[in-house]
Amino acid sequence: MNIRAVATAVTTCPLGLGERDALPNFYNVAVFIGPAAALVVVGHGAGEMLAPLAGLGTAPITLDVSGLPEFVLRTTLRMYAAIVASLIFTFVVATLATKSRKAELVIIPAFDILQSVHVLGFLTFAVGFFLRMSPGSQLGARDSARTSPMRWKPPTIPASFWGSP
Repeated sequence: MNIRAVATAVTTCPLGLGERDALPNFYNVAVFIGPAAALVVVGHGAGEMLAPLAGLGTAPITLDVSGLPEFVLRTTLRMYAAIVASLIFTFVVATLATKSRKAELVIIPAFDILQSVHVLGFLTFAVGFFLRMSPGSQLGARDSARTSPMRWKPPTIPASFWGSP
């Protein structure tokens, strides 16, 4: 290889990209703006969940179509928060039940009891508990709404995780 070939290789664009391809195109902009917009939306939804509880009395829930995206955002955030909490619970508790015989003797029967507890009986205590955990904030009400679908998931997911080879 001579010096002229090395100089030509250094001055050309890498990977065969020409001058025209060095500028961002539509796909580059979409890949940047999409996740950035998703982060803004998630930040907005998280901020709305931390709003004061007194705001619920001044701004009641309406069934107007314009409020639908906000409801969908909050519901989706609650769903993902419940899934993440269930998975953390699963990996901690089911792993403990798998590795310790004494813990297994306590945890596995507790799963059976938790699966048989009725949702309505559990939810009345959960709402009061979570409202006291974050006084004056909508976060307590949202946490109690999050425990409704999560109440039956923690016993079933870890039981499956524990029973798998």
